[in-house]
Amino acid sequence: MDGREKQVYVNEIKYQIKMLNNLKGWLRNLMVISSVALLLILFGGQYSVFIPAAGAVVMAVSIIGCIAVGLGLKNGRANVNKLINYIEK
Repeated sequence: MDGREKQVYVNEIKYQIKMLNNLKGWLRNLMVISSVALLLILFGGQYSVFIPAAGAVVMAVSIIGCIAVGLGLKNGRANVNKLINYIEK
């Protein structure tokens, strides 16, 4: 592997790490949304019947999003590790 090809791989690894950090931010935000939805479920019934139902829907969607983002993080890390191992050989 020549220097130029190695530099392309290094740039790709840097880009993927940047995108993994973005996914971590999304995961954090989805967890916060899920927590707020839990509060709506627990305490929203005092104000309206529809607030806990809306909270349940939001919580279900945010949990599905957390699962999808977590899977993306897992696969992304595995991909970065594969690229690093390929460069080291």
